[in-house]
Amino acid sequence: MSARLRTPTLALILLAAFAATLGGCGLLPAGIVPEALNPVLVTMEMAGGECPQGACGFSAEIHRDGTVIRSDGVQQTVAPPDLARLVAGIEQADWEAILATPFQGECPRNFDGQEETYTFPTGGVPIAIASCTVVVDHGQEPFRTIWDILFGVGG
Repeated sequence: MSARLRTPTLALILLAAFAATLGGCGLLPAGIVPEALNPVLVTMEMAGGECPQGACGFSAEIHRDGTVIRSDGVQQTVAPPDLARLVAGIEQADWEAILATPFQGECPRNFDGQEETYTFPTGGVPIAIASCTVVVDHGQEPFRTIWDILFGVGG
């Protein structure tokens, strides 16, 4: 391969890295850094309750390449069909409808339960959904697939 072919590729990689750096520093407006440069599809966190070692908690990031980074140390890679289902669920989600149903009642964190928070870095502006603010329907996409992936439960 000639240096002539490699130079444009290197330039594109450097430009993408520079754009990602500027976007991460807040120097570019939302949406300037392409979603493809953000490796995370969704971050899921659970917090609240009491465990023997103190406050309970769990977090996980599901990445576009199928890698899952979990706070419990479990090594995990998402199977391609499940990853495709998650991507489709995120892309097709009606965020307005999901966010339109407020949580009613007392947050489970107040009585030894847990609150779930999902963050989707879609469209340049992250969408955050907290189960004590909005009703999270685990039978609805993309939540069903997230639970299937992280906890191995069928839906």
